Amino acid sequence: MNNLLPKTHCVAMQLYQFVRVMEYISTTPLKHRWYVCLYAGILVFGWRPYAVGLDRVDFYFASLENTYTGMNAKESRMVIQSIIQKIFVHKYPEIRLNLDFLAKDAGLIDTLVNKPYDVIATTGLDYLALKERIHLQPLVILSRTYKPTDTFLLVTRKNNTLKTLTGLPERTLIVEAGGEDLAKLWLDIIFEAHGLPPHHVFFNILHIGAKPIRTVLPVFFGQVDACVVSESALMMINELNPQIKEQLVIRERSAGYINMLLCATDRLEDWARDIVIEETERMHTSPEGQQILTMMKMKRFFPFKPEHLQATEWIYQRSHRRARGGN
Repeated sequence: MNNLLPKTHCVAMQLYQFVRVMEYISTTPLKHRWYVCLYAGILVFGWRPYAVGLDRVDFYFASLENTYTGMNAKESRMVIQSIIQKIFVHKYPEIRLNLDFLAKDAGLIDTLVNKPYDVIATTGLDYLALKERIHLQPLVILSRTYKPTDTFLLVTRKNNTLKTLTGLPERTLIVEAGGEDLAKLWLDIIFEAHGLPPHHVFFNILHIGAKPIRTVLPVFFGQVDACVVSESALMMINELNPQIKEQLVIRERSAGYINMLLCATDRLEDWARDIVIEETERMHTSPEGQQILTMMKMKRFFPFKPEHLQATEWIYQRSHRRARGGN
């Protein structure tokens, strides 16, 4: 199938816009016409894709497993499709969008190299692992807070500390789902600083909390000794139930980490990158966009800056040095 849009269609759209704008200019007071003419020039001759013509109409998106949490596969697909529809299709209805969910297995790199993906959704930790094998450009961050990064918290009841837990014959930890791979690496670094063994040795039993409330409440009721939960989630839980705040204590706090990244491959054209950045950054400003973000339990997108990834990169590099026997 030919993916090129007919050039006559592009020209026709420009001519149609030009005629409509000229009609509007003719009814505009003379003193304002310079402004309208300037706007018309931007609208007609700067509007993509009709101003330059699309080279193709098929775009391919991939999401790594566990990038979205708190939803099953069907819900995740619906939400991701809503996002990419919001980004592209409402503005460029000719575009056809294709979405794949990719397992993080031995064949992942070959899949990413051999298939023509344009945008890949991944966690910050997975991005660091992937960028050593393929070229990816981070575009925007999707955050659960009103800032680009979140933090991990190690939480216990008031009567428990790492020192008192050491004396227990059996210790249980629950980690909030979503970023748990990074959280466990961070926890090992913290434990090493306290002269303790890795988390999987220190804690005899490890659970993954499907939701933040299911991560925090077992600690509150004394069913679990400690939990790792995001600061944004704990703040929300504390607001809903102040008693929890009175009984639980934050023992350790991480530096800021990234919840999720949208990355461009070399295949994505510059104009499409601009659209991804512009449309995602303002998604939280519309009711439809807010609804999509709420479904994902996210707050908003932010433009990516390298400093947002520093804490995750430090944990990633430190864990690799530890795995190789270094300090």
